[in-house]
Amino acid sequence: KQWYQRRVRAAVCLASRLDNVNSVLLTMIVAILFYGILPIIRDRFRDQASPLTVLLVLSTVCLAGLVSAVFILPLVAVVLVCLVFVPIVFVRLQRHKDNIFGPWDEAAEGWLCNNELM
Repeated sequence: KQWYQRRVRAAVCLASRLDNVNSVLLTMIVAILFYGILPIIRDRFRDQASPLTVLLVLSTVCLAGLVSAVFILPLVAVVLVCLVFVPIVFVRLQRHKDNIFGPWDEAAEGWLCNNELM
């Protein structure tokens, strides 16, 4: 609950710098949506993350289309790259991963001691 209060307080401080009432209202609505309502929805739908992601992406694309049709293609491209292409590349590059150990590795406490004996 404290994290919510801190974030809304930060939004109030930000909104106090704005010059008109509409900007202040929009800032507070977005802050309450992101910091109050969205975490509750995310917790309830944690097991159903994929359908919720698809729903949010489709609604965002539709809303962007209402603003301007020019935004739809770049938005879809960015979403596809972030949600499809990057995870595929990440999974495929895992076989090339190489763990190196040395004195900089805090998890390997015995590295320096074992190599001093050689």
